[in-house]
Amino acid sequence: MRVCEIKVEVTIPTEQYGNKKITMIASLDPMEDPLAARENLIKLCYGQEMEVVKTPIEAYEEALDAQTKANAETEVEAKAETQVEAMVEETPVKKAKAPRKVKVKYTAYDRSSELHKKLFSSTLDVLLPDWKKDAIKAKTASMFLEKSDFLNEDGVVLDSFKDALLKVMSV
Repeated sequence: MRVCEIKVEVTIPTEQYGNKKITMIASLDPMEDPLAARENLIKLCYGQEMEVVKTPIEAYEEALDAQTKANAETEVEAKAETQVEAMVEETPVKKAKAPRKVKVKYTAYDRSSELHKKLFSSTLDVLLPDWKKDAIKAKTASMFLEKSDFLNEDGVVLDSFKDALLKVMSV
C-alpha cells in the first residue's frame, strides 16, 4: 500500500475558553517517509520548527556532493604540497656558518661585596703572605682594581686580576 496524502487536524485551546481547529494536508513524494511527514505536520500546527525530511535520492545526492567536495579539497592540498616541495627543492641550501666565538663574561670586582672581600684577601694570602703588614697598600690596591674583571663563570679568580694585583701591590 502506498500513502499519497496525510491529513492532520489539531484542536488548540484559546484564552477565552474556546478552541481553534487547524487542519493540514500534505501530499507525499513517492520515496518520502509517511511517519516523518506526519510528525512534521503536527509540529507545524503547533508552531514548532519542522525537520527537513530528505528522500533517499536527496540524501544520496547530498552524500555524493560532500564526497566530491572532499575529493576536490584533497586534490588542492596535494597540489599545494607538491608546490611547496618544488619550492623547497629550488631553494639553495645555505652553508652553515661557523659558530661565533662567545665572549665569556666575567664578574667585576666589587669592594662592597663580602664574598669579593674574602676572595680578595685569600688571593692576597696566596700571592703575598705578609700583606697584612701593609694594610693601607692592600686597601689602595682594592680601590684601584674595583670594577675590573675579577671572577670567571666558575667563580675562580682570574689570572689577569692576580697579575694586576701583584703590580699594584709592588708599587
